[in-house]
Amino acid sequence: MSVRSNSAVQEVSNWLPGKYVASTISSATCSVESYVDEVIDGFKKALSYPSYSFVFPSIFRNAMASLVDTEGYDSDRIIPAAGKTKLDLSHYAGNVTVKGTDGSDVRVLAKNRDTSFSCKTTFDVSDNEIEVKTDKSFYDPGSCKVDLLVLLPKGMEIYAKVLKGSMDLTNYSGDLTADMGMGHLNGVISSANVNVKMGMGHVDLRWEKLPEHGNVDIKAGISESVLEFPKGSVIGADLEGGIGRINNYVDSSLKAGMRVHVKVGLADLTLKYADQ
Repeated sequence: MSVRSNSAVQEVSNWLPGKYVASTISSATCSVESYVDEVIDGFKKALSYPSYSFVFPSIFRNAMASLVDTEGYDSDRIIPAAGKTKLDLSHYAGNVTVKGTDGSDVRVLAKNRDTSFSCKTTFDVSDNEIEVKTDKSFYDPGSCKVDLLVLLPKGMEIYAKVLKGSMDLTNYSGDLTADMGMGHLNGVISSANVNVKMGMGHVDLRWEKLPEHGNVDIKAGISESVLEFPKGSVIGADLEGGIGRINNYVDSSLKAGMRVHVKVGLADLTLKYADQ
């Protein structure tokens, strides 16, 4: 089990006294266990220096954010994201896990669940956008299942197209666009603008913090949808249902800055407060 630690090592090296940055964490690849031990030891020693102690909390948080259990993943890619505002993800099949961080890089780990090895994960970087794509073989169109773990700056915009599979988001506050065929969308977010299209599956989104202004637009076919908001939130709700129940337990006002439009076909729709 190994971890790419270049960005964390660089950040630590910029702040800690050089003699306390152990050589064992200066390499590009090291074990998670030894890396954690060395980094923590370096931080403890640095606390004895008054000029360094005040940066300890942020250094520790940012460095540790890059530590991820990589066991079972086939590839691990770190992309500098300075100046990049959007992640464009095109995914054929498999599960996608997105975790927002306080760091400045995008990290993508891929696990190929297809034993035929006919699919691959590709990357393209433009001036303000990072594109990640799982591509299937032309000669074997049915076999391409890849699980992705994506760590990115929590305010970066995401445009995701997932044909088959689930997408889970945590600690995320950027604008979200998700176009999903069949699967589940689960998220713990603080996003102002959310646009979701779901064919068949389940939409479950919980706002940790609701922005004062924004727009949520969800269109779900055969997809049960549950939206959860912080207690005391007031939204501008515009809800449409086909065959199914609409349960709205959230206060609504035409003057609310947060507009929520949801249209469901053959499924139930529930809007509620946290812990309700």
